Amino acid sequence: MVFPIILLHLTPTAVFVIGMGAIAGAAMSSTDSYLLAASSIFTTNIYKLIRPQASDRELQWVIRSSIVIIGIVGTSFTYLDSSILVFWILSSDLTYTIMLPQLICILFIRVSNPYGAVIGYIIAFVLRALCGEPVLNLPAILHFPGCTLEDGVYIQRSPFKTICMLVSLVSIVGFSYLASILFEKEILPERWDVFKVKSNGASAEGARELRDGEKAKNENKLMLDTKC
Repeated sequence: MVFPIILLHLTPTAVFVIGMGAIAGAAMSSTDSYLLAASSIFTTNIYKLIRPQASDRELQWVIRSSIVIIGIVGTSFTYLDSSILVFWILSSDLTYTIMLPQLICILFIRVSNPYGAVIGYIIAFVLRALCGEPVLNLPAILHFPGCTLEDGVYIQRSPFKTICMLVSLVSIVGFSYLASILFEKEILPERWDVFKVKSNGASAEGARELRDGEKAKNENKLMLDTKC
């Protein structure tokens, strides 16, 4: 907000028009990137799973429709009493407490699977909501050490966001391992395996064994090669 005011009051009109055009172009570039990313994620990760037989033309119309819907929802936020900056801070909060554990498990923890991801997501969301959020007028139901009452509102002094993130991470790993054991040991019937954890685990194990076999074969070839 400061830069446009500086352009308005401290620069000639021509410079102000060019500068505001550049700012608007940069803002619209970021906005359409967000819209395309959100619509593509919805189409690929949600709609395509619901309708695997969807044609390319149908997926194109889904992307177009989702862009319109997401744009309308985003625009409607500007009419709320809260500032857009509040929603930006809130999205950063949810990204840290909910999405970061998912990313860590995807990249570094092999045992994680969709069952743990779903349960970890739910646990993180519920915990974060129970910790309260003054911006959304959510009261703090969970009172961590150091929680104080100020002007009728409970203020958390403990690192409750980090606690929610760590609880979600542990939940993802724990429930993923539990689900793998239940389906691989056939304690639960295979027809209940909605996310196909057992078959995916077998495929991954087979691919890993194939890679190990090829690696051992290449090592043997190098040992038998007498050329210097």
